[in-house]
Amino acid sequence: MCANPLGNGARKRLGILVLSRQSPCNLEVICELARAAAGQSVEVEIFLMGEGVLHLGEWCLEMAMRKGARVSFCALNAMERGLDQHPQYPWGANESSQYELACMVEGSDQFLAFT
Repeated sequence: MCANPLGNGARKRLGILVLSRQSPCNLEVICELARAAAGQSVEVEIFLMGEGVLHLGEWCLEMAMRKGARVSFCALNAMERGLDQHPQYPWGANESSQYELACMVEGSDQFLAFT
């Protein structure tokens, strides 16, 4: 059984997976969705994996975090792409794992995957 990383079970939860490199327009839509949901007291977590980890440090993800979204990413995928060598790594996001992703899926009321 997964721990509850997002806290209170009474609030709605939205999980968003970004598995591939998104166009700037698509990434902005994803981030705006996360910001809007967080603004409506929905707990939002964005998980980056695969080529999606290349979005670490994007300004719109930072704005989503400022609005309350939690951004985490597969640390192994980031290391495979050399991101752990960047001086700003992890850009305020949380290093995570596939297990944490599974817990996020289990605990979400709604889950969106951008592949």
